[in-house]
Amino acid sequence: MYNILKTLSVGGEGAVLFIKDDIHGGEYVSPVLSKKLTSAEDRDVSFMGRGFMRYDAPDSRYGGSLSFGRLFRAPQLMELYGVYPGVVSNTDLCDESALRFEVGGYYMIPKSKTVLRATYFETSIKNAIYWVSSGNFMKPLNIGKSHIRGLEAELESKPKKWFTAILRATFQKTEDESSEPYYNGKMLPYEPARSYYAEAKFDLPYHFDFTWTSEYRTRIFEDRTNRIKQPAVDLHHLSLGYNPFSKTRLVFSLRNLTDEIYRTTYSPFPTPGREYKLTLTQGF
Repeated sequence: MYNILKTLSVGGEGAVLFIKDDIHGGEYVSPVLSKKLTSAEDRDVSFMGRGFMRYDAPDSRYGGSLSFGRLFRAPQLMELYGVYPGVVSNTDLCDESALRFEVGGYYMIPKSKTVLRATYFETSIKNAIYWVSSGNFMKPLNIGKSHIRGLEAELESKPKKWFTAILRATFQKTEDESSEPYYNGKMLPYEPARSYYAEAKFDLPYHFDFTWTSEYRTRIFEDRTNRIKQPAVDLHHLSLGYNPFSKTRLVFSLRNLTDEIYRTTYSPFPTPGREYKLTLTQGF
């Protein structure tokens, strides 16, 4: 990052991933076919990068930022070579890549210690990796293009020394733009049209603090054809923290108080119901 002026800065970040599969040829056998393999020279280098510009000052009541970047996700080994009953892997998968654009700003109200933030974002995805089912088999494929655009707004306030509140709302439109007619125009899997987040934190005497969190998202689809629906869900969590020393923190949390059954993007199975957690963090 480089400060052009006291209130204006530009910067960037990047990463390069080098991959070499040590296969040395040979026969690859799956549940439904066999295939001759060579080294995967088409997947040896992947890169990502982001550039941004930011306008604000140390004590400014307002500011803004603009960024543009390229992201990627390399195929997992299980997607490329894994063999499981009912699963057909795909050695010809390309990197899943995306172009991301964001512009946002904030405004601060000093008297009430309140900050208002808003961000507009767009993401264009290419070669998204998606598991396609046919009969009793599943196979990962690169499915065309898709597009996401949306707006996120947030309010963070600390009206009292002992109380902090955060309210966040995200509105987005997702659309499959692949050439496959079964998918074109459909919503992307596991992407809700709207989601909301609320958090209230109370700083209590004797080094205790209490936090209440609520989340809500609209319905989502599990498949690219939008046939399998997951209903809207609202989740509520609470936690009680204790800081006996400056570098020691003990937290008891109770997640999913209403014992809802739901699924997330990261798991194909329903998540656990109500969860009890006890966490000790010790710094040195």
